[in-house]
This record gives sequence, C-alpha cells and structure tokens, in this order.
Amino acid sequence: MNKIFHYAKKAWRDPVFSKIIAAVIITLAGGLFLYIKEHIGGKTIKEFIKLFYQNTSTNNTLLSILIVITITAIFSFIKTIFTKSQHINGTSNVINDEEIKEEERLIINYDAKHFFAERLGLAFPGKRGLHWYNNPNEIIKKLEILLRQPLEATNKDEIEKVTYSPIWWFRGRLSMYIDSFKRIGTKTCLLNNIELCIKRIAVNINNNPDYNYIYLECSPQKETGINPRYSNNIIKEDIDLFGFCQEEYALHNNKLITCAEFEDGAYERKGKHILIPTKEGERRIRYLTSFNFIITFHHSKLNIRHDKETEFQELMNDVNYNKKSTEDLFTFFETILKS
Repeated sequence: MNKIFHYAKKAWRDPVFSKIIAAVIITLAGGLFLYIKEHIGGKTIKEFIKLFYQNTSTNNTLLSILIVITITAIFSFIKTIFTKSQHINGTSNVINDEEIKEEERLIINYDAKHFFAERLGLAFPGKRGLHWYNNPNEIIKKLEILLRQPLEATNKDEIEKVTYSPIWWFRGRLSMYIDSFKRIGTKTCLLNNIELCIKRIAVNINNNPDYNYIYLECSPQKETGINPRYSNNIIKEDIDLFGFCQEEYALHNNKLITCAEFEDGAYERKGKHILIPTKEGERRIRYLTSFNFIITFHHSKLNIRHDKETEFQELMNDVNYNKKSTEDLFTFFETILKS
C-alpha cells in the first residue's frame, strides 16, 4: 500500500503526469456538472440521487466509490492549486527541506556573521539583549528554525568559490561546524551526531552582529547499556580531565550497536550475523553528565581568540558544576567581544 501511495504521489508531482491527471479530473468534473444540470431540473438533491441510481445500469456500490474518488480528487486538486498560489504570493512561510534542491543548499552568499544574525532574528523575533528560555520543547522548536537547512554557504568570490559552514558550536578548545539538526524527543535533539537533552538556553542578540551568541545547558542522560557500565570512578576521571563524561555508541535500523561493531561493518545478535551496508547506520555521542556550550558564527571572537581557549574551557567547567555563575561567564564573553 505504501508503494502504491509513493508512486501515486510521485506521479502527482511529475510535470507531465500531473497535467494528464488534472485533465482527467477536469473532464470528469465537467461531465458530472453537465449531467447534473441536465437532469436535476426542479428536483431536490435527494430526489436526483434516487433517480440517478435508478437510471444507471452500473453497479451502485462501484458507482458510489467512483463518485467519491472523483470528488476527493477534485478537492485535492483545488487545494494543491491554492497552496501553490499562497506560496507564490509569499503568504506561506513554511519551508520544506525536501523542496530545497541539492545545489541550492550550497549557495547562500552571506558572510557567516550576517547569516547567523538573520537566523537568530527568524528564531527569536523582536528580541534584543540577553534572554533566558527554560522550556526544552519550545527551545527545540526555535533551534529547528535557527538550524534548518541549508547550513552551508559559499563566499562571494565569483572566480573561486569556497564552501564553508557559517554556524559552529564552541566550548573552549572544543569546536565543530554544525551541518544538521533534528528533534528526536520532547526534550532531546540531535546536533550533528551529538544527542542532547536540552535544559535551558540564554540568547544574546545585539544590533551589532559581532556580539550574537547562544549559550546552552544540557541535562545528563542515562547510559545506553550497549557498552560496559561506566563506574563512578571513570565518570569522575573524565570530569576532572574534560569537564564532562560522554558515551559513544552507534545505531543500525534503530538498534543499538557498539562503535567497534559499527567500524567493523557487522554485528551479531541472537545467533544472527548482520552486515551494515555502506552509508547505513550512524555514530552518536551522548553526555552522562551535565554539559554546556555555545553556538555562534564561525569567525566570532569567541572562536578566534586562541589565547583565551583554556580560560574559556575552565570557566565553562566551573559554571557547569556551579562553581561560578553564568553572569561570570557572560562578563568573560563581553570582555572578549569588546577586545
């Protein structure tokens, strides 16, 4: 049934088949209209339907089904036309990632700073200054707007175009570009391959885009159970060394597997040897302790001041475990941004 629906949907979107379908619908609708106009006269709808079935040799059940299908197709056709006209007139602000052609994903022609500022405005309209958000569900909705595709850009050089990622996440010496984001639960989301349980965020939006950033705090998650259990001593060692403890694992067909199995391309479960085809499965990270980081544009001073990386990371660790306040952290950010 799903395959039939898939091919029907594909045919409906096809520029040739869609015109054929539309012509058939219009012909059927026109014929139905002329038939009704000719026979209805002064009769009521009920009297007309009764007369229609009496004068028709076709099986009544089959005829009823055909009429329902025709009417449904007509309404679907009208709805599609209306939706497209709304989109063309600019009254629809719903963006479907499937409709973005692959080549269009790479052409944004913004510098990273203004691209991030524009996305912040779309996700947090009308806000200026520092604002806290404490509802994880609402936070993820806003992050879906901020981090929707496309997340790649090209420079403005017509001679030699260079593709880059304008939005990054940072935590002192740790950093990575952001190329994907999706919700996986009410409080959880996937940032690249990092599974996060959102707790709260602080958004700083300034008229000067150099000062824009988002600070995020995430709650600890339970172990997946696929790896040997993390002892309290291991968790403490990781906290002392990195400021947090993380677990790495992988998924194949929504089944938990170890990273070693993922790397080997196969795993065994219940006596079965299962191969992982190329490009199937995904590697993930989740945090077993609280975790904090920031999101901002690539060339922010919060990124390029390498002489401040160690201080940055130590301060993030102290805030993460309530040894220092977020006010101390934001004052540190302001000092760097003004330098």
